[in-house]
Amino acid sequence: MRELAVDIEAISPHPTPTYEDGHDEPQDPDSEKQASPDDSNASSLSTRAAIDFQQDDIRDSIGAVDEQDISPNTVRMWTLLLVLSTVISGIDALFQLRYPTVSVASIVAVLVAWPVGAAWSIWLPNWSLPIGGGRQLSLNNTRFNRKELGCVLMFVNVCIAANLTNTLIVEQIKYFKVELGLGKMIFYNLGLYITSWGWTGLTHSILVRPANMIWPGVVGQLALVTNIDRINRRLKPNPGDYDGKTWKISPMGMFGIVFALSFVYYWISGLVFPALAYIGAFISWSAPNNATLSQIFGVKTGLGLMPLAFDWSQISNLSNPLLTPFWAASCVFGAFAFWGWVVLPALYYTNTWQSGHFPIMTNSLYTVTGKAYDVTKVVNKDWTLDEAAYKKYSPLMLPAAFVLNSALGVASFASVILDLAMNWRKDVWEPFRDRNADITAVDEGQKRDREKVVPLWLYGAASVIGIVFGIIFVEVWKKETQVGAGAFFVSIIIAAVLFLPLAIIEARANITLNLNIFLEMVSGFWLPGKPIACMYFATSGFATLQHAMHQSQSMKMAHYLAVPPRTAALIVFLSGVWSSLVNCSVTWWALRHTANVCTSAAENNFVCRTAKTSFSTHIMWGLLGSKVFTKGGRYVEIYYFLFAAAAVTTMVFIMRRRFPDSKWALVSPTLIMNAGTLLPKNTGINFSSWFLVAFVFGYLIHKKKTAWWRKYNMITATALDSGVAIAVILIYFAITYTGAGAHISWWGTKVQNAGCDANGCAHLSIESLVKPTGW
Repeated sequence: MRELAVDIEAISPHPTPTYEDGHDEPQDPDSEKQASPDDSNASSLSTRAAIDFQQDDIRDSIGAVDEQDISPNTVRMWTLLLVLSTVISGIDALFQLRYPTVSVASIVAVLVAWPVGAAWSIWLPNWSLPIGGGRQLSLNNTRFNRKELGCVLMFVNVCIAANLTNTLIVEQIKYFKVELGLGKMIFYNLGLYITSWGWTGLTHSILVRPANMIWPGVVGQLALVTNIDRINRRLKPNPGDYDGKTWKISPMGMFGIVFALSFVYYWISGLVFPALAYIGAFISWSAPNNATLSQIFGVKTGLGLMPLAFDWSQISNLSNPLLTPFWAASCVFGAFAFWGWVVLPALYYTNTWQSGHFPIMTNSLYTVTGKAYDVTKVVNKDWTLDEAAYKKYSPLMLPAAFVLNSALGVASFASVILDLAMNWRKDVWEPFRDRNADITAVDEGQKRDREKVVPLWLYGAASVIGIVFGIIFVEVWKKETQVGAGAFFVSIIIAAVLFLPLAIIEARANITLNLNIFLEMVSGFWLPGKPIACMYFATSGFATLQHAMHQSQSMKMAHYLAVPPRTAALIVFLSGVWSSLVNCSVTWWALRHTANVCTSAAENNFVCRTAKTSFSTHIMWGLLGSKVFTKGGRYVEIYYFLFAAAAVTTMVFIMRRRFPDSKWALVSPTLIMNAGTLLPKNTGINFSSWFLVAFVFGYLIHKKKTAWWRKYNMITATALDSGVAIAVILIYFAITYTGAGAHISWWGTKVQNAGCDANGCAHLSIESLVKPTGW
């Protein structure tokens, strides 16, 4: 992607706030009178599109000027972030064991911290405690400001991103039956977080400072933070309401309305009438036992050809479509339409790899008799492959969507590396070389704090220390982990190579790419026959990468809010430490204090489905990956997709250079190759309904009603997410957990769980399958 340069003044917030006590009113930040960036500064269509999107978002997010003398580093801020992160990440860790899971979004921390912080600011006395050196620790010396609120969001954002390591603890203890002490797991997690913190700092000038590193998801969250700050500071609504070009309601008023509607509606779509989330399958419901209809129009195990879903959690499953640039949504949907609606049916209905005997859209593993593949029947007591049992039991049969997912996982890795290499100078080298130039400074505070940054050597040292922690862990407890220092180091190197290109994609496109499958595949060849080693290899690499992504997001929040760099770095570092302590401790406690946990007899459905799925995946790759995906294996053809990745990436690169002002500048080869890896976890209904909403808001409204979009789009996106997040929590604890939900039973709660779509009817009968040879 071309470099997105933009003048500082073009994205700076306006300097004068408007107070109820009669201060001067600010220039309307959303007015159509605002100058667009000069086209002469834009070297490509992608540059102009990204600059417009960035300016609009930043104006909404940081339009209120924050007094530079107010520090976020207060007792109130540290109290709020420690308490809220403990509660939220603890709930996430606990209910990750349950199916369906309950996940608390980080934006919930803002909704809770707002009233608590405001009450603290108003009611608590300003007591001070001398701490030496003429300094005092004050209880309430400043008003509750948006920097504090943003720091709470930063901290919680990192703390809740520990799913992979939580799953590893459950998987090792309950499925592999290998005990590992709590202290050891905390030590392991600390190593991963310290490493990722080092990566975050080393790439700060590449992923945080540049103007084209927008991080749209961050901007949406900060829209709420800024508008809360306007309320706390008693700012008037913007004058004139843009000359009638948009509604008179304030952004926070819009948030309240949309939040209430989203909250109320989810009680319908998520509890009373859940079929609304799958309404695109209504054609298959008309003939529930028709296999072909379910394969085409079904949304659970079918292609989901009808783009209808009246449920926000279903629509936003890929990402929030209101925060995803339209060019990115177009790349993803166009790629999905090709991989999911052309290539996949072609493979399936031609019975390639005998996949026509199994459901078209599933990630389940099968035997030649059509039953779920029980990997425990082909392993020894030490979890190594029992060759005799394997030959006697059954070859591993993979459905078409699973094979395509694996093929595109390999292709995506090739595309990511090639695209980064071809754009290395613009995307990596020039931002790093010019790291002292704060090209997206939004106020004098960031310029003033430029000299107070954390030195690069400290981040480099942290990266080394974290890796040393990991090496010590796998070497000292090698019997339990089955992975040595060499393999651990290779997994970290792979993650380090993937980190920059994946983070750049998310920072620009708001799309999270998952290449965990590539690490699992590598481990299958590097450490064949060792599923526990596969688990540690894949988790070590991808968890470190995932942590670094979330830490970079938090650093971008700090950058937008002009939080002092050293304070931001300290907050992000401590959030990793705190996350290690809380997540490991809660998961460890739950495994020992929940009756029949991780079994079908578990109380309140704590069956550990996520960990069990991960366990099966690691068994498959660790035991059989080197057999079925190697020379002579049944699925070796997946490596042909490497040539497809090279061809697509090279073609896009050439066309960008040849026609820099054409729409080729908006094409991402990485998104094209990776979109198919989102299958079969997501089906057609997720892609099409998501793209439809992105088209309406990101293209039609953005183009035709620009003033409305600039004023309301980000806050609407956050309100939709927040309403669902709060509703999910209340529905679970008030209805599901108590058992009251069992009394809600009618056609609208059952139709989506019946028939061929739910059961996965195959195109061909399992009886006609000919057992493969040479497997």
